[in-house]
Amino acid sequence: MSPDTEQHKSTSIKSIAISAAVISSMLSSLAWIFQGAAIQHLTPLMVASAQGLLTGAVYLVHLKLRNIPFPVVTVQEHRRELLQYTLLRNVIGSILICYALSYSESIKVMFLTKLEPYFIIFWVWLIEGKKISRSNTLLLLVHVIGAVLLSTGGTFHLAESQWGDVLLVIAIAVLSYSYLHASRLSKALGPIHLNGIGATLSGVCLLPLALVSSPLALWNPMAIGWAYVVLVVLLFNVFGVTLWYLALRSLDGWMVSALRAVGPVCAAPFAWLWFGEGLTCIQIGGAAIVLITSAILASSQRKNG
Repeated sequence: MSPDTEQHKSTSIKSIAISAAVISSMLSSLAWIFQGAAIQHLTPLMVASAQGLLTGAVYLVHLKLRNIPFPVVTVQEHRRELLQYTLLRNVIGSILICYALSYSESIKVMFLTKLEPYFIIFWVWLIEGKKISRSNTLLLLVHVIGAVLLSTGGTFHLAESQWGDVLLVIAIAVLSYSYLHASRLSKALGPIHLNGIGATLSGVCLLPLALVSSPLALWNPMAIGWAYVVLVVLLFNVFGVTLWYLALRSLDGWMVSALRAVGPVCAAPFAWLWFGEGLTCIQIGGAAIVLITSAILASSQRKNG
């Protein structure tokens, strides 16, 4: 294969990965809205457990219909890292996210999660000793400033909603650390298997806690809250997360995370129209900073592809 052909193939793969990251972001941002609505009708632990169990059910049906064998050998080879990853992202991360949504509006949450690239760079630097360029570091710093403005609206005091923001920042720190495992596991297991196995394990782990802590009346499957959960599972767990894993196979974790900041462009108007959630002028300015810096980072990645 000639160098030009190889370069073209590499660029094409990277473009597909960038598209997967962006589409994943759009689906995920829409899912935040319905996840917040589900938590208002159910409980955080019920939603977190149900997401895992329903995603696992979809995964098992997919294996059965497509006659795909379960990757027993690969799972055994990576069982320790897979369990660590599942505990971090699917169990601890899910609990923190769901409780954060019980305090903060989903329209804020979908933007605040875009702090993730900065945390990823910190973990990669701390654990693997890798660095990114000074220009990208500066862009990400501006990115974080925009997210802070979005969260606080220029008012720095811990109101109830900002306690949700604090929980969310802790969740992002945990989730960003899981990127170190996600890239390797996605390459080893494949996006669909990693998504399905991780979701199933987390759903089973969280179910006892959900049963003990939630009123029996809330387990009525005909309640509107469960319809929101199904939408979250389809938008986020089934399609959004699978595309995220696909992107991680070809792009650095911090870049995939930064590209995901474009999703709120589609989801924020939806949150305003359906649920009456809005932002102040300062928060809109912070959101614009987040999106602009993400677009610049994506453009830079394409040029360097």
